[in-house]
Amino acid sequence: MKNNYPIKYAAIPIEIYNRNNSEILCYIVSKVYLVSEEKRFDRSGRDETVFRIVPPYEIDDFNTYKRVEPTKNWDGDIASSISSIKVERVFNTKEEALKEKDRLNSIIIFNKKLYCPFDKVQRALLEESFNNTVSYYNQLEDLIMANTPDLVVNAPRTIGHTIIRKDDIYKETEMSIYDVIRSLKDFNYKAYSLTKREYNALLKALENKQDTSKYDKNLLLINNGKEKVSKVMEDDKWFYLNRGVASKGNYDSLSFNLEDCDISYYTTETYNEILKSYPNIENNTFKLERKK
Repeated sequence: MKNNYPIKYAAIPIEIYNRNNSEILCYIVSKVYLVSEEKRFDRSGRDETVFRIVPPYEIDDFNTYKRVEPTKNWDGDIASSISSIKVERVFNTKEEALKEKDRLNSIIIFNKKLYCPFDKVQRALLEESFNNTVSYYNQLEDLIMANTPDLVVNAPRTIGHTIIRKDDIYKETEMSIYDVIRSLKDFNYKAYSLTKREYNALLKALENKQDTSKYDKNLLLINNGKEKVSKVMEDDKWFYLNRGVASKGNYDSLSFNLEDCDISYYTTETYNEILKSYPNIENNTFKLERKK
């Protein structure tokens, strides 16, 4: 599993910014990465939990949204380049999140009416305008849902490990194969897929100083460090990874030679697990039609 952050549903704000402040236009529902929980105490004795989340898409150019995921800096905090949000509630079902969205949107329109001394006609126009805004951004909600089938709410979390071999020296590391893909894109390396039983057997064979050549059979990935492209394969299937995006056929002319790889990795991840863990060319970005 590439991303071990819990996946939840949340009502997230759609904001616009100007020189002096920001305004929440409305809320939509999205799957989100849950990156932290913070317990807060106050003198009244009421305790609350605040959740820090990262939505899977953020606005890029006008009306264009790009796929993002949480990444940490050297201090272990979420990188400043990633937009995170604090919310009071996260949910296990979309239905619960939709109720929260409706509640928050009703508060917005209530406050708009409360603080604006409009007559009934103007109030009706105000509500119509707000409903049109909600309808418009509901399209964004649908697009996010359609492009995040890889994010599974409450999917079991796993601890990623790999075994690295260089110059016939083996070492188990807590780096997952996804960490390897991200951090060693400039190197020529290969990775083999093992079952959990094979992985444990390899560890035992290394401990007993036995031959390990039989574990170099299911080639899973080979990386071209010069072009920074990984080829992920299984039997007669393959796809390519470049800059965190999966594609098929775009790099068929590139050379991927086992002889060029002086580093090998062994992982329990599979072809399908890696394929499901990356956005593809089609769903890495999408464009929301301009509001009329």
